[in-house]
Amino acid sequence: MKGINHLVLAGHDLEAMRAKYQELGFTIMAPGQHPFGTGNSIIQLHGTYLELLSVTRPQDVPEHRTDNFSFAAFNRDYLARHEGFSMMVLDTSDARSRLMELSGLRQSGTQSVGRRLMGLFRISRPVSCASIHVC
Repeated sequence: MKGINHLVLAGHDLEAMRAKYQELGFTIMAPGQHPFGTGNSIIQLHGTYLELLSVTRPQDVPEHRTDNFSFAAFNRDYLARHEGFSMMVLDTSDARSRLMELSGLRQSGTQSVGRRLMGLFRISRPVSCASIHVC
């Protein structure tokens, strides 16, 4: 692992989170909208960032599937229980290989790496992605 890529801070009201962090003196990037139902704003830090995140379009959230972890569904379900830090995203040059190594599995021809490995690590992006979401 190269280190922490960023932390995800989930809340019900993105605008309220933005206002609170601005009040605390942080510079907040303009809000963004993911195509999978979540909206975010970024707070840049030295070498990493905080991602303020809310479910903004619940109808667009894809459900989890056996072979695919849904970032948006995970955060929706997290927010049904509480608000706060929902994920830590780790940097790596090859998420698929690193997950296989961590879990003691060998590389296979399988394209689906969305399954849970070691009970903690998940990939919510294509297997060529360079980050691992720890939930």
